[in-house]
Amino acid sequence: MIDPTKLIPAGVTGKFKYEFTHKSLEEYTPTVCNCSICSRKGYVFGFIPLKDFKWTSGDFDGLTEYLWKSKTVHHYFCPIDGCAIGSKIDGNKNIVALNLNCVDDLDTEKLPKNHYDGKSA
Repeated sequence: MIDPTKLIPAGVTGKFKYEFTHKSLEEYTPTVCNCSICSRKGYVFGFIPLKDFKWTSGDFDGLTEYLWKSKTVHHYFCPIDGCAIGSKIDGNKNIVALNLNCVDDLDTEKLPKNHYDGKSA
């Protein structure tokens, strides 16, 4: 079982780091989306309350931003290595959607997943 008290994602360069707390990921169902950007980037989203999220190095302002289709989903990438950090969605200011594939020692293939049909959205 993964300790939910502090999960620290690892980018390739280490310039942007954050930590978050969450209930056990074995009990949590992340989401995958089949839209063009999510499927190409391999996102496995964990929707984390901002109150449980903290930057330890860097911040959103230092990341590269891409606005998808409706211009309401803000995707963030490391400007150095292109690592897909996560997204924020307009209208939901209290949540950050983090790419759980950036978390060390977390095998997202073993987690059950919700599927969102972003191609049709």
